[in-house]
Formats: sequence, structure tokens, C-alpha cells
Amino acid sequence: MSWRTTALMREAWLNVTSNRWRTAGAVLALGAILGSLAALELRDANELRNFQANFVRSGGYVALGLPPAGGSADAARCEAMNGQPGVVAAGSVIRPTPTTFETAPGILYQRAAVTWGVLRVWDPANRAAANDSRQIVIGRVMAGETGLRPGSFVTPRGEGPILVTAIVDTTRRNPTAARWALDPVPPTGSVDECWVEFVPGAFEAGLASLPAQLTTGDKEAVARPYIRRDEFTRDPAAEFVARPQRNGWPLAGSLMAGLFALMAWFRRSELGLYLAIGTPRSLLMAMLAVEALLVVALATVLAVAYAVAIDEALHHTPRWSGTWIVVRTVGSAALLTLTAAPLLAVLVVRGSIANLLKDR
Repeated sequence: MSWRTTALMREAWLNVTSNRWRTAGAVLALGAILGSLAALELRDANELRNFQANFVRSGGYVALGLPPAGGSADAARCEAMNGQPGVVAAGSVIRPTPTTFETAPGILYQRAAVTWGVLRVWDPANRAAANDSRQIVIGRVMAGETGLRPGSFVTPRGEGPILVTAIVDTTRRNPTAARWALDPVPPTGSVDECWVEFVPGAFEAGLASLPAQLTTGDKEAVARPYIRRDEFTRDPAAEFVARPQRNGWPLAGSLMAGLFALMAWFRRSELGLYLAIGTPRSLLMAMLAVEALLVVALATVLAVAYAVAIDEALHHTPRWSGTWIVVRTVGSAALLTLTAAPLLAVLVVRGSIANLLKDR
């Protein structure tokens, strides 16, 4: 018997829709397998992405350049790194000195001269910009203790009032500076520290080249990461590559293909009838492939929706990167199933047609 393509697809559709309990069971079973795999992928992707985001916010890719013992670093060299490839921000700090303010008499605060670049390193959300007037920037903790706000004036001991132009939050990247008063200065002269933030991919190379950027004499400057790394430091990229379920899609695909083979075994009398009326095994395999496509498509949609719902319940922010990882992994398992399931099903119904029809 020869089948037209439309007739073959219609027959597959009728086989799927006529036995709703069988189809629903298959969709739920496949959806559970794919959904578990998708939920694991989405959970790990979000956990590692959140860790990476916190690592970046805490200064994980910030380097600290220090002059050699008995030497000094050039502020202009440090500030000139702004705009270089791989550099997010760079700036200098001159050693702070204790001072008091009329706003809080009797309480010592640290006061340091800084370039504008270091304020962007310490507080990436800071948008304060240089202007021609005399100004001072206050750390968040000091501002909370003294009640200072942008636009107010502060009077250091022995000086006149100075306009407060910004409050910076340095609690993540330099908690000590949160109680400092900072005087923005031009990048000239010698400084005690050079702070540089690199993009993640340029950090190792940038850290290695930083001493050469700051060295001006015979003695070489030194550089170290702000957050020191050791054998216990997490590597999100390596963890993601080594995640256990990375190679889980072949197992999931094989398991789902096995379920289709099991269903074909229970349907062997029905499939034997197709062979009895002259349907070639190649067309029978094509019909089973269309049936598998319909069931797997429904199971895939159910699995992705389940994984995203679980992720939403955990209050994760949905991102296309995490969803794409799920779609890629689930899609690989689904494609393997669609490839193997028809072949296994036809193998189940091999042999004598009379034997297949015995159970009718």
C-alpha cells in the first residue's frame, strides 16, 4: 500500500489524538525527564551567574597597583589607563590623613586626595563629574554619621566651607573609604595607590602588565588583585563546564527513545496491521517519527514552562542566556529522541506479521 504524505501525517495525527490517555501519559513522562534536566540547567546557570555578578560587584576584577618600597607611582600614568582596551576605570589615591570637621567636632575622619577615576572604581554607580569649583566627596558611612548630603557644605578644621558634590558607596570595594572625605584632584604628581578595574577577560593580562605601567625608575612597582585568589576561589566558568548534567542530554534522549520503543511493543499488533495491508517499514517508521515529533514537541514546551516556573518561584531574574542554555540542552535530548525512537520502534515490530497480529 502506498501512502501520500498528507495521508501519512493525518494517520499519525489520528493515532496521537485517538488514544488521549496514552498520549497524555507519554507527554507527562517525557516532560518529567526533560523538565528535570531543564530545571537543573537553569538552576546552575542562575546560581553561577549570580555568583559572578556578586564577584564583579565586590571588586573581583579590580587590581591594586603599589609603588616600590621607598618609591612612588605617577598619577598621570595611572589615570591614562582609562580608555585603554579591557580597562573599565582607573584612578589614584594619595595616603589619607586624619582630620576633624565642624559637622562632627571631636570625631576623627580620614581625608584623602583622589582622582575621579578611583571614584568610578570604588562606586561604579557614581556619576559625579569634575567641575571648576572646590568640592569634596563623602563616603556613605560618614554621610550617615554626619547628616551630610549632596549640596550641603562641610568645614574641615582650619579651612572654609567646602561644597559636598556627591556621596559615594564604597562599602563593597573599599569599606575603609566609606568613612573618608575625598578631595578630587587632577592626576598629577606622586600617589600611593593605583586602582584599576578590568573587564573579566582582560584581568589576568592587565594584572601582569600593571607594574610596568606604573614603574618609573629602577625599582619595579607591584600589583595584586583586590580580592586575593587561592585554591579555594570559585571559578564560575570552570564550574559551568564541569556541571554534572552537561552530558545528561544523551541519557535523557536515550531514556525517552526507550519509552517510545516500549509503547511500540504494546502497540505491536496495531503496527503489524499496517504491515499486513502492505505499508512498507520505511513509511511505518516515517509515521512513527511524526507521532514522536508531536509528542516530543508537547513535552518540550511543558518541560521548558516547568523549568521557567520553578525558576520564577525561586525569585530569579529571567535572562535569555539561561533560557538559551535550557533550550539547547533540552533540544539536544529531543533531537536524539526523534532520531532514535522511530528506529527502535521499527526494530520492535520486526519479524513475522502473523506473530504481531496474534494479540488482536
